[in-house]
Amino acid sequence: GNGGAGTVWTINNGNWASTWSNNGGPVSAAVQAPRNAELIEGTYDFAISVHAVNDTTNEVRWYMIEEDTKYWFGGIIKAPATTKKFNSILFGVNEVEYTQFNVIAMKVDKGDPIDVPKAPWQDFYVDTWGIYGGNNGGWNLVPGEFTGNVDLAGTAAPSGWAVVRGDLGTVNLEADVDMLLVEGKIVLEGGGFEGPASLRFGVFQGGAAGNLDSTETGYNWNGAGDADTGYLMLAQEGSNGAEAWGTGSGTWGQVANDVWNNFAGGTALQSNPPSATTGGAGEYEFQINVAPLSDGTSDVRWILKKGDGSYYMEGRVLDSAPLTSFNSLVVGVGDGATATSLLLRDVEVSMTDELIPTSVTGSNSTIPDHFSLEQNYPNPFNPTTTIEYALPENSEVTLKIYDVTGRVVTELIKGQQNAGYHKVVFDASHLATGVYFFKLEANDFTNVKKLMLIK
Repeated sequence: GNGGAGTVWTINNGNWASTWSNNGGPVSAAVQAPRNAELIEGTYDFAISVHAVNDTTNEVRWYMIEEDTKYWFGGIIKAPATTKKFNSILFGVNEVEYTQFNVIAMKVDKGDPIDVPKAPWQDFYVDTWGIYGGNNGGWNLVPGEFTGNVDLAGTAAPSGWAVVRGDLGTVNLEADVDMLLVEGKIVLEGGGFEGPASLRFGVFQGGAAGNLDSTETGYNWNGAGDADTGYLMLAQEGSNGAEAWGTGSGTWGQVANDVWNNFAGGTALQSNPPSATTGGAGEYEFQINVAPLSDGTSDVRWILKKGDGSYYMEGRVLDSAPLTSFNSLVVGVGDGATATSLLLRDVEVSMTDELIPTSVTGSNSTIPDHFSLEQNYPNPFNPTTTIEYALPENSEVTLKIYDVTGRVVTELIKGQQNAGYHKVVFDASHLATGVYFFKLEANDFTNVKKLMLIK
């Protein structure tokens, strides 16, 4: 409409139902949940509250939720106070299949702002792709045959950057509740990413992507693409090392309100070179995990690996300045890459119950803020596996392995340990194939996890 696009608008002495003659403008682009949910026949609870923040600003809260949570639309925004007086509520439907529309038991009251229920979540494959920031590298974008796939392909190495952005909708993470997992496959054809940081990818929250236009090179995001905030990973190959960021040096970190791949203005979080370094053509699996915690940090992990073991790179930190909102996955090759095509396959966004296992620990705090016991890796294993745990204070620690009958088969740790990040390698060469359990006790903290030995 007039003034931009949105799903919540201000009206200022204008037409109540119009996005063009309202004399106001858009104040929110909140979307429905689960992703692409449809209005169905049924009963919906709704509520709206308006609360004065100051003389010029109101806080507006709203929700409209189907009784079985098959549809959810809601949010909390601050908007220009076009009025602080209200004398009506209006409903309208237009060009719909409905044959009846009822309003039941509507109540008006004064009091505290309403509580907006949490949006429901449904895992999904990314279905909206486009070339980002005008960076096609001389390649063309073709939607994949299946949802979650997209092809950005040419006949030669990219002339500049070739970048594809997948839209994730609105993903807001709640501390100690949500653990976001974005995963899929990156397929490089005709060559690899031999130049330093010539393959970059990450998850971001950005407001300047614009809309999708159909162009000669495929679908293209028409916005400036210069206001992304998120986690950026720099895939290194061979002897390529850490890069100089705006703050620090590292192989991955945070970008703040900038072009998605401009690490020179970002903050490095970790320097962890690949353990297997052949970054040539082929299929790479990637995973990105973000889990905000109630202590104000966020456990952020990622893995990029080849199935044949010729490439493996990963990272993990407890980020003390965490990001909790994301709307895009961005992947690009350029500046030294020899690939002639960038294909993304089976890109899925989900909420997971367990964080992906990594072989590194890291933090921008030298001491963890809470006790934790990580899942062993690899799992299943033969005959060795690694167990990691975190101690926020000096602790009396025991770490034991049990069989399925509850019998202790190995005691790995017993004694006083300093606060910090710890890991131990468990060698099970003397044990039979089967399911075992490992239990950590540290001061008042206890946790148990399952592991599987396969010989």
